[in-house]
Amino acid sequence: MTDNTLNAFVARGSSTDRAAFTPDIPTPGSGPDNGYYWFEEDTNKLYAWNNTGSPGWVQVIGSGAYSDEQAQDAVGGILTDTATIDFTYNDGSPSITADVKAASITEAMQILANNTTNNVTSTKHGYAPIAPADATQFLNGAATAAWAAVKDSDLSTSDITTNNVTSSKHGFAPKSPADATQFLNGAATPAFAAVKDSDLSTSDITTNNVSTSKHGFAPKLPNDATKYLDGTGAYSVPAGGSTPAKVLITEAVTTSSASNVTFSSISSSYRDLEIRVRGRGDTAATSVTIQIQLNSDTGNNYDWEVENRFGTGNGNGVAFMRLGDIPAASATANYAGGQTITIYDYKGTTFYKSIEGIDWLLTSQSSANMFNSRSGGWWRSTSAVNAVKVYLSAGNFVDNSVVSLYGLL
Repeated sequence: MTDNTLNAFVARGSSTDRAAFTPDIPTPGSGPDNGYYWFEEDTNKLYAWNNTGSPGWVQVIGSGAYSDEQAQDAVGGILTDTATIDFTYNDGSPSITADVKAASITEAMQILANNTTNNVTSTKHGYAPIAPADATQFLNGAATAAWAAVKDSDLSTSDITTNNVTSSKHGFAPKSPADATQFLNGAATPAFAAVKDSDLSTSDITTNNVSTSKHGFAPKLPNDATKYLDGTGAYSVPAGGSTPAKVLITEAVTTSSASNVTFSSISSSYRDLEIRVRGRGDTAATSVTIQIQLNSDTGNNYDWEVENRFGTGNGNGVAFMRLGDIPAASATANYAGGQTITIYDYKGTTFYKSIEGIDWLLTSQSSANMFNSRSGGWWRSTSAVNAVKVYLSAGNFVDNSVVSLYGLL
């Protein structure tokens, strides 16, 4: 037998016998090792003698060969925490716990299915139900939450203006003022206010015109003084009625020492025009002459003749139409004169325009200073007359002189 041959010795007996037995260690120590084994008959356990470190018997077979404590420690030692699970081994209990780490489960880790078990209810938090693929439905707060259309009856409003409509965002209408004469306007901060006539914007649309079946707007004017709005909603000449022979188109009462009175954009709805002058001039003379120009024509295109008790006078190819006279600054105070001027066929485009004037004049309380005259003439143009300038040969009109324009039918 060589030095590395193991000599095995086996004994048997009770646990008491084993405890009292101490194997004989070989001498010298370098000799071959002896293996000592003991089978306990009363426990059915096999022990081996450990001759290293602190010598003693070590159980190798039988109940208790590897203890529960050793097994628990072995398992507890290999537990390793993960990013989501926190393991805890309690040797004293003994116990092992596994807790999910706070905020460690991400949305990407979840595997969702059409399972309603964990849906939100009025008694617990949970998942929203599967969407109905309908953008008009919203998740309500019923005991079992469900998707449904939001109805106006679902809204609960109060006297809070935070979400009212403005010019920068949609929102709720302001609280009603309990006043049926007010309407919601479109201001930057909309408010209820009375609608004024100045708020209306009208156009050439007849949809809402007055008719026999509904109230509405008056139709657009026909620019014809002979027509009136009848009971059918149309402008017409009254049947069998008398049409006024003279219609006042416009009138000017002079202020601020006006140098002239000019009528422009004259309607073509009449046959002739008549101009009436009642007033006085401020130039330093007993009287001053009334003159007119048509359509702003200042060229030498006028011819006139005047006749009174002193004789006649005329102008040929001059820049104005001379008519009668009215009192001026040197006449007796408060005296005013009058003049009627007729422009025949003013809207015609075939002939030169014929003009006629009649005036009366009183410069002082004396028969020698009482005058009347007739005048007439022509404007060398076939153009329709659409503007008339009335002015004096010198100075200005005294304030509150009156110049009126009439249409003759």
